Amino acid sequence: MRNALIALALAGLLPTAAHAWWNPDWTERTKITLNTSSQGLETKEAASNVSVAVRLHSGNFDFAAAKEDGSDLRVIAADDKTPLKFSVERFDGINELAVLWVQVPSVLPGTDKNHFHVYAGNAKAGAEAGEGGGFDASTLAAFHFSDKAPGGTDHLGALKPSGTLLIEPNGLLAASARLDGKPIQWALSDKTVRDADALTLSVWVKLDDVANAGILQWGGLSLRVQAGRLLARFDNKAELGGGDVTAGRWTQLALRLGSGKATLFVAGAQVAQGDARLPALDGLLSLGEGARGLADELQIASVLRSAEWIAVAAGAQGAESKLVASQREAAGEAAAAEDHGYIGVLVKNLTVDAWVVIIILGIMFVVACWVMVSKTLLVGRADKDNRRFLKRFRNADADLLTLETGALHPHSPLFRLYQAGVRELAKRKVGQADAKPLSGA
Repeated sequence: MRNALIALALAGLLPTAAHAWWNPDWTERTKITLNTSSQGLETKEAASNVSVAVRLHSGNFDFAAAKEDGSDLRVIAADDKTPLKFSVERFDGINELAVLWVQVPSVLPGTDKNHFHVYAGNAKAGAEAGEGGGFDASTLAAFHFSDKAPGGTDHLGALKPSGTLLIEPNGLLAASARLDGKPIQWALSDKTVRDADALTLSVWVKLDDVANAGILQWGGLSLRVQAGRLLARFDNKAELGGGDVTAGRWTQLALRLGSGKATLFVAGAQVAQGDARLPALDGLLSLGEGARGLADELQIASVLRSAEWIAVAAGAQGAESKLVASQREAAGEAAAAEDHGYIGVLVKNLTVDAWVVIIILGIMFVVACWVMVSKTLLVGRADKDNRRFLKRFRNADADLLTLETGALHPHSPLFRLYQAGVRELAKRKVGQADAKPLSGA
């Protein structure tokens, strides 16, 4: 029984093999990590159903192993079991560049263990990416301005811009819209927004001039950049401004409006908040009226996105964020790298106070081991001396009361007991001619 318990305890300490590979028919994969710890883009709360932009290039993805059109792409969660919804904005096998949109169910705060995998390398696989696959049901529209014609169509392919759209092939993510002062317009219903009394919108801009540039106009709602600050107006009554917008630099601008509050975000960080009600959003949605530069990734949702959601989305879309890390893996390499088990995961995520407790427990363990070893040695020496003394004691005859004059047994409790008895007998002069008879007194 004791051996069985020891074996069970040792088995619990051994590394447990992680899910090494989703499907052997796919020969390559790229591991995508969203680092929300202090070494990445730190967040304090979890974000759900985040639309994450994934850039693939020759440094993190084997385009030669993938199909020419990228139809063998699959996105699998960290458990290497659960498929994730995704769509492809760009797949350029010749120039080895691709952009995917992945809907991540949960991004946990304060960890570098948020990861998923992009698989490729199966010539027999059919296409699985769908239109709008990387976005949740609350996303009304996501305009990528991608390579696909016609440019400026939303993620579901339902909304198309009116007029001619100028495209810059090398934009923030893939292609971007070129702003020339004339508005880019879409006919977008506001019914879902009005029913939910909630709106979150965001857009990336790279402005040539930040003195006075129109960003968005939708009914009574307008977003502008004036004097390098983001400014929101609601029915020309309430006004809210804040943040720094720099000319010639890609910056995400976002607004969250609902439940009587309006919040502005610049580059994923909150910069202003105030009281405001959702205005009427009838008419056309206009982008970039009076602005010159580039615009990309306009997203509109009928829900109040959390600050963490906005931060993670901005971090994944931006080119300079510390949030996203990617690593190309082959089947054999992944199996070896992930064979670390639960103990390795726990050790890597220990906090300072946890280390203090572990050090204290380690010191106590060393002391306990020292006590056990010393006691074991003491008992061993005592047993050895007891055996030697008992042998002499049993063989003694006339010298029974004089065994102290022979070999000593310093570690024998029986010998010390014998010495005490001899001293008591000596007090009573046992063995001498004039000795009194022994009594219990």
